[in-house]
Amino acid sequence: MVLDYNSILNGDMYTPEIAQQQNLNRSTLLGSNFTSQNKKYQQQIILSWNRNRRVENGGLISDSLFYGPNFQKSNTIKQRLFGNYFPQITSAKSFWAQNDHRFKHRYFFDTNQTVGIAQAIRFHKVRFQYQDKTTDTNFYGTHYNFNAKKIVDSTAYSLIDHRIGVNFQKQFSNFNANLQINHIFQSLNYQYDTNRVTLKEYNIQSQGFEGILNTKYKSWEIFAEANFFVLGYAQKAFLLNSELKKSFSKKYIISLRGQISNQPISQYLSTFTSNYFYFSNNKLDYSLTSPNFTQQQFASIKISKIGDKLSGNLMCNIGSLQNDYIGIVNISVDLVNFIQFGADVSLKIGKFIFQQQAFIQLNQNSILKNYGFPKLNARSAIYFQNTAFNEALLFRLGVEGIYTSSYNQLNYRPDAGSFYFNLKNPNPLGNYPVFDIFASGRIQNVDLYIKWEHINQWYVVPGFNSRFEQTYQYPIEPERIRFGFNWRFWN
Repeated sequence: MVLDYNSILNGDMYTPEIAQQQNLNRSTLLGSNFTSQNKKYQQQIILSWNRNRRVENGGLISDSLFYGPNFQKSNTIKQRLFGNYFPQITSAKSFWAQNDHRFKHRYFFDTNQTVGIAQAIRFHKVRFQYQDKTTDTNFYGTHYNFNAKKIVDSTAYSLIDHRIGVNFQKQFSNFNANLQINHIFQSLNYQYDTNRVTLKEYNIQSQGFEGILNTKYKSWEIFAEANFFVLGYAQKAFLLNSELKKSFSKKYIISLRGQISNQPISQYLSTFTSNYFYFSNNKLDYSLTSPNFTQQQFASIKISKIGDKLSGNLMCNIGSLQNDYIGIVNISVDLVNFIQFGADVSLKIGKFIFQQQAFIQLNQNSILKNYGFPKLNARSAIYFQNTAFNEALLFRLGVEGIYTSSYNQLNYRPDAGSFYFNLKNPNPLGNYPVFDIFASGRIQNVDLYIKWEHINQWYVVPGFNSRFEQTYQYPIEPERIRFGFNWRFWN
């Protein structure tokens, strides 16, 4: 049995008070994993509840505290001046609720677990509420989709995924195989209710089949997955996915993977996260009754190194997307060819550990500019690790830096709770490093940490962006100190 509860209040340091965008996150997880004594019956249950309450400011119009005025841009390092934020809106708030419950079990007819039946059920529900008493038409437009007087259930999305089938297993001294064949039934329910649109409710069903194969022979592993839908909304959708993995002397692993898919655009994307745009003037998004399909193909190779002093992995992924759906502004992309490179390396020299992570992604589409995401994400860290108090304390002292290259802005609509691309007004974000200093330790069942974040916030450095945002008009967290602990009540 597992029980986990988190309650995190992120009180922003924005000034004045009307500019704050505080976040209160609460999550509860309850899980169990059961196997009968004769090992014929296996059961897994995961129940999760997540809640988020946020004070919305709609982004910041201008400030001098974090961005700095224009005259600070020069060929020399300048210190930022102290000032106030000026928010877009001052009386809005939102509420997210998400439930994700999963139940999975299977029964084998013999103790060798050769043949059995399996069933898996998932219930996923997301609810979004939004309120702003002022309803500023300059910010929302004339067709805002929320109630100005009280919070109502503006949008509710729920998905039931049911899979039932047979399971075959066979184990030998050097070879084992596992085959699953399932029937898939999916039911999606969508509700929408605001002050400008009467209650709407839609139900969509799909049915299909899937097969999953896992085999292992000595140092070789093969994974293959295929599914296709024959009835309902997702009719003619399919997925083919395979991976081949080879181990060498327990120190190196090479894996090759390929995938081809034809999937309908997610209803979560095309309706739930787009209610502000698609339901203006009581108009329904066409994709509920006539889905668009997205085709994706890719092939990848990954090389992993396992060792006490040097470990890590290298990855290369080449693929394409066709008829893709971007953001919540109804942008359809005919074809995008992309290539991705990734590296994650850790080197231990004595009591010092060096870590380097990098991810590069490129595509040929001149309009989307890498889908609004940076071409380069990189992280570098170095820390000192040792023991103290007769090895009762294991501690680390270190510094890390994170950098993202320049990319065109992502915008955020708080009333839709969604990100989107503003192709008409692109502003360069990224090209900004963030440096942190941290200390952590472990004493038996207690983990402790303290972190001084964004220590370079007060300086504008030539060659780097003076604005530090991942989303336009929403700065990342300023310089601050965080600390905490994790106490496990078992050995």
